[in-house]
Amino acid sequence: MDKGFIRMVIIMASLAAVIVFFKSAQADNIVIGSASLHSKSSYLRDGVYKDYNQINSGLGYERELSARSYWVTGFYKDSYSGTTYYTGMMWFPGEFNNVKVGLAALLLRSKSYQHNNNLKYPLIPVVLPVIEVSAGVVKFNISYAPKLRSNGAHVVGIQVKLPMENFK
Repeated sequence: MDKGFIRMVIIMASLAAVIVFFKSAQADNIVIGSASLHSKSSYLRDGVYKDYNQINSGLGYERELSARSYWVTGFYKDSYSGTTYYTGMMWFPGEFNNVKVGLAALLLRSKSYQHNNNLKYPLIPVVLPVIEVSAGVVKFNISYAPKLRSNGAHVVGIQVKLPMENFK
């Protein structure tokens, strides 16, 4: 795939998010930031050890499609301090009080993930377990990503999100 096509996919997904956002924002969420915890503190790149980025600033949007599913899109500063763009779906078949349990199926675009994991493809498909916890007016997504290489790190990530109804 060429870079022009990838940019077009990202632009179209972002445009769709904006259109959906302004059309209705009754049960939608804005993701305002995230953090990650790695199973080790640093990684080797070009012969030099570097610390993983554990504060993953970014912005995202979740559109509720049903009580159990969301369409998601956004960007964040990833573990290698590069920008990662994502779009996809989250599905929560299990719900217990204020906790939902499910999966996120995403397409990622990240030059730093590609470079640091020797990946050849510009779009990276991932499926991750995710838990959504509601705590009053704030919600959290907690996910787990296994290491991609033998010398990589397992990652637990947490996203902070605010329901759009708080902004009306």
